[in-house]
Amino acid sequence: MIHCAPDVRTSMMRRLAWGLVILGMGSAGCASSSSQVEEGEQAEAQKKATTAASSVQEEAEKGVTSDVSEERGIPPLREPTFADEAPEVERLATQNGIRAYRVGELKLIYKPTPANSVISTNLYIDGGLANLSEKTAGIEKLALRTAVNGGTDATSKEMFNAQLSSTGSSVGFFTNWDYSGYQLRSTVQHFDETWKLFEEAVLEPAMPESELAVQRRKQLAERQRLSESPNQLAGYLSRQLMAVDHPYRLMHMGTESNLRAFSASDLEAYHSSLLDPERMTMVVVGDVPVKDVLEKVQSRIARLEGGERDGTRPETPSFNIEEADLEAREKSIPTNYILGRFAAPAPGEEDYPAMRLALAYLSDRLFEEIRTKRNLSYAVSAGLSTRRTNAGYIYVSAKQPNRTMKVMFDTIDRLKEEMLDKKVLKRTRNVFVTEHYMDLETNAGQASSLARAELVWGDWRSHLTFLERIRSVTPEDVRRAARTYLKDYQFGVVGQPDQLDRDLFLGGTSTSGSGASSESASPSP
Repeated sequence: MIHCAPDVRTSMMRRLAWGLVILGMGSAGCASSSSQVEEGEQAEAQKKATTAASSVQEEAEKGVTSDVSEERGIPPLREPTFADEAPEVERLATQNGIRAYRVGELKLIYKPTPANSVISTNLYIDGGLANLSEKTAGIEKLALRTAVNGGTDATSKEMFNAQLSSTGSSVGFFTNWDYSGYQLRSTVQHFDETWKLFEEAVLEPAMPESELAVQRRKQLAERQRLSESPNQLAGYLSRQLMAVDHPYRLMHMGTESNLRAFSASDLEAYHSSLLDPERMTMVVVGDVPVKDVLEKVQSRIARLEGGERDGTRPETPSFNIEEADLEAREKSIPTNYILGRFAAPAPGEEDYPAMRLALAYLSDRLFEEIRTKRNLSYAVSAGLSTRRTNAGYIYVSAKQPNRTMKVMFDTIDRLKEEMLDKKVLKRTRNVFVTEHYMDLETNAGQASSLARAELVWGDWRSHLTFLERIRSVTPEDVRRAARTYLKDYQFGVVGQPDQLDRDLFLGGTSTSGSGASSESASPSP
C-alpha cells in the first residue's frame, strides 16, 4: 500500500504557480486588452512590424492583396447582415438556478449571482485552432486583439477606452485551443453602457492600420519570447511531437512570417467569417434580470445571419502516438527544462476524474521526492489539460536530468504498481475540491467553467455534476488510469542535449532498479 500522504498544506499554491509555467497546459486561458505586453518591448520587432505594415498597405493601394489573401486561405470579406425581426427564444433547460436558451441560432447560458454586483459576459466562437491553417495561424488572435483595442466604427479608440475607464469596466478577448471570443466585465450599474461598447467591438470594429501595427508588434514580441523562454520552448517542442497532423500543432500567436504579412483588410475579412451565431455560445453570470439579457442578445448579435460554415464544429481528431519521442534544443544554460506530454482522457470520458486525481497526487509526490528529499529541482509538477483531444504532462527543470528523471519514473511506477491508500486519496480529493471551489469564487471563473463544460465536455450541466464524479473515484480507478495513460511521453527538452540518456527518457520507466524512496535524500552538489 502507498501510505505517503501529499503535503496538502502547500499543494494548492504549488500547482497554481507551476501550472502557469507550462505552455498551453492549464485551464482555458483568457487574455484581455489590459493584460498584453508593455509598450516599448522588443523595439527591433516593432520596427520590422511597422515596416511590414507599411509595405502591405502600399500593396493594398495597388489592389494586389485580395488574390494573395485568398491564396493564403483568408476568406473574402462578408459584410454582417441582420434578420429583419428579433429571433425567437427557446428555453432549453434549467438546473440549480442556471438556465439555457436558444436565441435564434445562438446558445445562451445564464446564471444569476445576487451575492455581488459584478457581471461577467463571455461570447465564445467555436473552433479555436481548428479554424486555422499553416498560412493563417495567428490571424484569429491578431484580429480579436485589434478589434477590442482599436475602437469601432461608431466610437473612436480614445472615447472607447475613456468610457471603459470611467466605469471601471473592460472589454477584452481570449483565445483557446478549442475556441476564442470576447469578454465583458462590468458592474450592474454600468452594464448597459458597457454592453453597447462590447456589441460594437464584436459587430463593427474599426481595425485601423495604426492599431494593427501596435498589436502586430505585441504579438511578434510574444512569438519572440517563445524562443527565449526555456519553459515555453520545451512546451512548444513537446506540443509539436504530440500534435503531428493535428490542429493543435498550430499556435494562436502564429508565425513571424504570417504576422508580418497580415493586413488590416485580411483581419477585417477573417473577423467577418467568425460572426456566425450557429457557432456562438454566450455565457452571462451576474445579478442582472434574464429578461434584460435576452433583449440585449436578441437586439443585434442573435440577429446575425450566418455565413458558409453552417455551424459545423471543426474536427479535433485523436492524437496518433505510437511510441515515446524526444526533441531537444541546445541552449547555453546550466539547467535542462523537460516537459513530457502524453495522451489522456478528455473531460467527458469515464477515466477523466480518476486521471485528474492521479496526476494531482503524482504532482505532490514528485515535489516531495525530487525537490524536498533530494533537492534535484526547484520546479517539478504533473497535470492534465481540458481539451477536446486531451493530454497530460510531467515537467521538471534539473541540472542532473538523468538522475532526476530516474526518480520521476520511479515515482510514476509506484503509482502504477501499488494501490493508493484510501486516506491518501481522500486527502488528495479534498485538496482538489478546495481548489475547484476557489476557481469558482469569481463570476468570471464560473462563466469559464460553464463554457468549458458546454464547449469541451458537451453539456454545461457537466459543470454541476463534476464533483460527484470526482468523489466516486476509487484507488482502483486511480491505478487503472495511471497504468493506461502514463506512457509514450513526447518530451521537449531545452538545455544540454548531450547530457541526456535517451534510452531512459524513451523507455518511460526507471532503470535504477530501486524504488523512489530508496535513494539518498541529501542535496545534490
